[in-house]
Amino acid sequence: MMRARNWLVAAAILTTSFLGVPAFAAPLVPVEVQLALFVNIWKLDHNFARPGGVTVGIIYQEELRESVLVKEELVAAAERLAIRTEPMPVDSEELMVRRLAETHADVIYVAPLRAIDIGAIARITRQRGLRTVTGVPEYVDSGLAVGIGLRKSRPLIIINLVAARAEGAAFSSQLLNLARIVGPL
Repeated sequence: MMRARNWLVAAAILTTSFLGVPAFAAPLVPVEVQLALFVNIWKLDHNFARPGGVTVGIIYQEELRESVLVKEELVAAAERLAIRTEPMPVDSEELMVRRLAETHADVIYVAPLRAIDIGAIARITRQRGLRTVTGVPEYVDSGLAVGIGLRKSRPLIIINLVAARAEGAAFSSQLLNLARIVGPL
């Protein structure tokens, strides 16, 4: 009885110590699958023709292991598909703002992050007309345009239509019928 009570007390302490501390979310779909889907999504955006190829900027945090792993997997997958990448390590919002202002990327992939406002990324990328993608579904609710999640163990395309239009995207009805749309239409 005493052992069970000690376990409950420990669980309660751990639970309350994490309240109010937002945890980052890890991608649910393998990065290589995400990238293959993003390539097809770009083909279904009537305003996204890049005859010279696409450059993907990758926002990640060097001190966050999950973020670094996602960046490394994305770079490796992009090499196999002959897509250029531009890793952009950020450890603060100020550095993130500077990196986004200086980038030559066409698309920004947002890896799992901590203590960075996803809405700030969305505002900057909209001003620059950069497309945003992520493997963290919650980030689409926070203002990024396109994400990949899971539904019944299968990849699910998630589109924030307002954000996508603000970035200049014009997705085909074929894509919109396949995707889960978040936010107002």
